[in-house]
Amino acid sequence: MHSDNNEARQDCATSAAVPAGREETEQFGCFGEIVESELLAAMGCTEPIALALAGAKTRDLLGEMPARADVYCSGNIIKNVKAVKIPGTNGRRGIETAVAMGLAMGGSGKGLQVLEGAGEQQASEAYRLEREGRLEVHLEQGAENLYIRIEASSDSHRSIVELKNQHNQFARLELDGRILSDREEEACTEFGDMARLLTPDFILDYAEELPIMEEENRGLRELLLRQAQYNEAIGREGIRGGYGAGIGQLLAGQNRQQDPLLEGIAVAAGGSDARMSGIEMPVVINSGSGNQGMTIACPIVVYWRSTGQPEETLCRALLLANLLAVCEKSYIGKLSAYCGAVRAAAAAGAGIAYLMGMERGDICQVAEDTLAIASGVLCDGAKPSCAAKIAASLNCAKMALDMTKAKRSFRQGEGIVGSGLMDTIRNVGCIAREGMGVTDQVMLKVMLNNPFPQGA
Repeated sequence: MHSDNNEARQDCATSAAVPAGREETEQFGCFGEIVESELLAAMGCTEPIALALAGAKTRDLLGEMPARADVYCSGNIIKNVKAVKIPGTNGRRGIETAVAMGLAMGGSGKGLQVLEGAGEQQASEAYRLEREGRLEVHLEQGAENLYIRIEASSDSHRSIVELKNQHNQFARLELDGRILSDREEEACTEFGDMARLLTPDFILDYAEELPIMEEENRGLRELLLRQAQYNEAIGREGIRGGYGAGIGQLLAGQNRQQDPLLEGIAVAAGGSDARMSGIEMPVVINSGSGNQGMTIACPIVVYWRSTGQPEETLCRALLLANLLAVCEKSYIGKLSAYCGAVRAAAAAGAGIAYLMGMERGDICQVAEDTLAIASGVLCDGAKPSCAAKIAASLNCAKMALDMTKAKRSFRQGEGIVGSGLMDTIRNVGCIAREGMGVTDQVMLKVMLNNPFPQGA
C-alpha cells in the first residue's frame, strides 16, 4: 500500500505543542532526569527483584529475621513472578522465594541489584523460611498494577514495607506503628508529570541538539553506554548458553547472511532467554523492565557497530529510543496486559531509523507502523516465551523500516492508526489501560488455574 509520505508523516511537525506555561528549554531540562530515573541497573526480572527489595528492606527495618511475613501483591505482580527464575536460587521461582531471598540478603541500599552476590548460604536460609511456612502470599484486590506490601513481625518488632507504582521506591515504611517514611502522594503518579511532557518532536530535538559529548553530560552519556554494554553482554551470553527455550541461539544460527538487523534481534532475544532463566548478570532497564531495556538497546548497538559511526551517534540513537519508549509507557502504564516488547520494539525501530539517516518524519513513521502491526500481543507474565515475543516485535519493527524505505505506510483511520505517532501512542494507551483491564483479570485467572506440572 503506497501513501503520500508528506501527508502520513505530519506528526513530528504538528503534535508536539509545548504544554501551557512551559518554555522549551525548561521542558528539555527534565529529559535528562527522566532518563536517569528510568534507566536503572537491575539483576533479575524486575518484579521478583522488587519483591526481594521489599524483603531486604523488611530485614533492615526489623534488624533480624521475621517470625512471620504476610506479602500482599497486585495481580500483575503475581502474574510476572510465577514463571521466571530468580538469581541466586538454583532455578527456583515464585513470590515466596523472591521475598525470602530478600529477607536472607538484607542490604536494601543496593536497590534493584539487591541479589547481587547471593550465595548458597542465603539460598539455604531463604529455602528454610519457605519450608517453615513463615511467608504467606495474598492477592491485594483493587490495588495499583504494581503493588507490594509486606507486613512482618519478629520477636521484638513489627514492620510494614510498601512499594507502589515504582519497582525501587518505597511508598510507606513503618516500624512498631511509627511511620518512618510516607510517599503516598508521590507514589500515586506512575511516572510523575514529567513523562507526559515527552512528545516525538521534542524527543528528536533533544536527542539531536543535546551536547552529549560535553563534560556536563558525561553522566548521561556513561549511563547510555552502560545500557549498551550490559544489555549486549547478557544477550551474547544468552546466545552462547542457549538458556530457556534458546530463542536467541536459534535466531543467531539462522542468520547466515550476517544481517546486523537480524543479529540485533537475536541478541535481544538471547538476553531475555538468559534473564528469564535467572542468570546473575545485570541489565539496564527501561520504565521498570529489563526485557524492554534489552529490546531497545541490543538492536541499536549491534546495528550501530555495523555502520562505523562514532560513539556520539550511538548515544543519540539510544537517547531517542529510550525517551520514546518512556513516552509510550506513560500512556500504557507500568504493568498491563499489553506486551511491553511491542512499544520497546517501536522505539528501537526509531533508533535504528535515526542511525540509517532517515528524516524525522520517517523515524516517527517507523515507530507508528510498528505499533500498528504488533499491538495486541498479550503479556502473560515473565517467562521464556518473552524472548520470542521480543523477536516477533522486533521483526515487526524491521518490516516497518522496510516499509518506510519503500515509501509505504499505514494511514490514519486504519485500525488504531491516528493522525500521527503521538495520536497513535495515545490510542495504544487507551487500549492498554481501558480496553485490556478485563483481559488482565482473565489472564491472571487462567494463569492461576494453570499450575506447573509436578516436579517442574
